[in-house]
Amino acid sequence: MKRLVIILAVVLAGCAQPAPKKQTAAKCKYTCVMDKDVCSEKPGVCPKCGMRLVEKEEEK
Repeated sequence: MKRLVIILAVVLAGCAQPAPKKQTAAKCKYTCVMDKDVCSEKPGVCPKCGMRLVEKEEEK
């Protein structure tokens, strides 16, 4: 029973992280090379992998 409680606590702790905020394409000026779903209005670092965000290329 103690094992089950520990496993449940670990699983719930991993699920407690907030979902990434979705931004509109107009506000998505910077993105991560590795994680294309990461989007930011200003330069910085990717919250998933820590790489520098680069300016997003315009889609044709």
